[in-house]
Amino acid sequence: YSIGGGPVSQEILLGIADKNSSTADVQGVTNIAMGEAHSLGLYYGMKNDALLPFSDGTDFYAGAEYNGKFGGILSAKFDFGYRGIAGDERSNIVSILLEPTLTLGNFSTAFTGFVMIDNDSLVNSAPMFKLDDEMFFYLEPGYTFTDNFGFGLPIEFHAVDLANEDDNTLWFVPTFYIYPFENVQWWIWGQVVKYLADGVDNAYGLGSEIIVNY
Repeated sequence: YSIGGGPVSQEILLGIADKNSSTADVQGVTNIAMGEAHSLGLYYGMKNDALLPFSDGTDFYAGAEYNGKFGGILSAKFDFGYRGIAGDERSNIVSILLEPTLTLGNFSTAFTGFVMIDNDSLVNSAPMFKLDDEMFFYLEPGYTFTDNFGFGLPIEFHAVDLANEDDNTLWFVPTFYIYPFENVQWWIWGQVVKYLADGVDNAYGLGSEIIVNY
């Protein structure tokens, strides 16, 4: 079911989850347009197994996503998510994502900050969401020299499990961006991985990727 008109649109989805034949899936989405430069999406839902007690058979989720543009130089996206997983002790997981991008002429800076917080009833909640890290920071200053060539220096911090500081790593990934033809990108990068645990040697890598858009 969906209804829209003006700056607000609303969707409601009802169905049976693919978990089993007794679990109902109820979801809602509210999209709010705040002019041409700003928008807000609200997401919420629950899965309830009718054959289990409410406390044991009901998962909740809720979230919000904001997208905004400020002048011609700054754009930003902010996401907040919550998931409550049923069990003997309910697991509450909160995730936060911030992605601003600043562009000044040929110079640009992109940033990503992500953190996932749980109540330690799950040892590492990231794999549940098909993610590699519970916390991740990425910063890439870059410069476009011509229409066909650019350079960036991504710096990344990875924390696989917040409860284990020995798996933290710091990456330096200098990258050349080549645009030989329209809709074609060629990325070439080197990589240095510094393990923050004591006594672990650095790792090194090289890579290349060609992206073609049709």
